[in-house]
Amino acid sequence: MDISVILATYKRPEILSRTLESFCSLKTENIQWELIIVDNAGDQATNNVVQKYEKHLPIKFLVETTPGKNNALNSAIPEAKGELFIFTDDDIITDTNWLVAMWKGMKRWPDYSVFGGKITAAWPGDPPVWGGNHSLNQSLFALYHLGEKEKLYSPDDFLPYGGDMAIKKKIFDTGYRFNSNIGPNGSTIYRMGSETDLLKRLKNDGLIPVYLPNCIVQHQIRPEQLTKHGLFNRNFRIGFGDFSPDDNMGRSLFSASLYLWKQLVSSFIRYWLSKANSNHIRAFEYYSKFSRTRGKIFAQRAFQIKNQYPFIQKLLQGSI
Repeated sequence: MDISVILATYKRPEILSRTLESFCSLKTENIQWELIIVDNAGDQATNNVVQKYEKHLPIKFLVETTPGKNNALNSAIPEAKGELFIFTDDDIITDTNWLVAMWKGMKRWPDYSVFGGKITAAWPGDPPVWGGNHSLNQSLFALYHLGEKEKLYSPDDFLPYGGDMAIKKKIFDTGYRFNSNIGPNGSTIYRMGSETDLLKRLKNDGLIPVYLPNCIVQHQIRPEQLTKHGLFNRNFRIGFGDFSPDDNMGRSLFSASLYLWKQLVSSFIRYWLSKANSNHIRAFEYYSKFSRTRGKIFAQRAFQIKNQYPFIQKLLQGSI
C-alpha cells in the first residue's frame, strides 16, 4: 500500500459528502491507496454518506466515540497500511492532482518524512468584506500558502496545517501520536492546534517538514463562519489556545493580566469606531483582536482559579 488518507468527521454529513465527491475525481496514476474515515460521533447520517461512496472509493470506515479529533486520528493509525499517511479534514475539496502531487513530492525528497501542502479558500459566495487575501484569514479559516516553490520549512514559517499534511508511516511506528488533550472535541471551547503540537515535537526531534505547493486542497468556508458569532468563536479559541502557564502575566486584575484587560477595552472601542466609520477592514481586525484577547483572558482566569481552588480542578476533570 502506497498511501493512507486519514480524516476524522463529527456530525457533518453534508460537508463530508462534498469532500468525498471531490475524492472521486482524484487522479491516482496506479498509486495504491486507501481512505480511512473515522466517525467521532457514531452518527447514522454520517454512516449513510460513507455507504453511498464505498462503491466509488477505497474506504475503510471506523467509529471512535471517545470525544476528540485526535482520539479519532490516533485510532486510525494502527489500521493504516500505507507507506505515507496523508491527513486531511472532512471539509476540504481536493485538487485532482493532490494525491499524485503528494506522492511524487515525497519521492523527490526521500530523506524527509513530513510534508505540507497548500490550502486555499472555497468561499460560500463572494469573499468577505475585509478581503479574501487578508492575513488573518490564514488562522481564522486554516488557509496555508508559502509560495510556489518547494522548500524546507524555515524557523519563521508556520508549520503545516492539518487539512493538508503527510507523515511517513515509519514515524508513527516509533511511537508518535497526536495529543488527545488538544483539538476539536465536540465542545464549544477547546485548545486549537491539534496537528501543530505533533509537528512541533517532530521538528524538535529533527524532522523538518517539506512544503509542496502543488498539493492543493480548498477549505469549505461555511456562511455561518463569516457571521459575527462565527468570527468571535473562532478568534476566541485562537486566543484560548495561545495561553501558556509559563506566560509572564505581570500585574494582574481579576486573575488575568492587566495588560490584556487594557487591550480588551482598547480593541473594543476601536472596533466600534471603525464600524461607525464603515471601515470594514479595521473593524474586522479590531473585532478579531478583541475576541482573541477575551479567549486568552478566559484561559488565564481558568488556570488561576483551578490552581487556587483544587476542588474546581477535580470537578473539571470529573473526579468529583
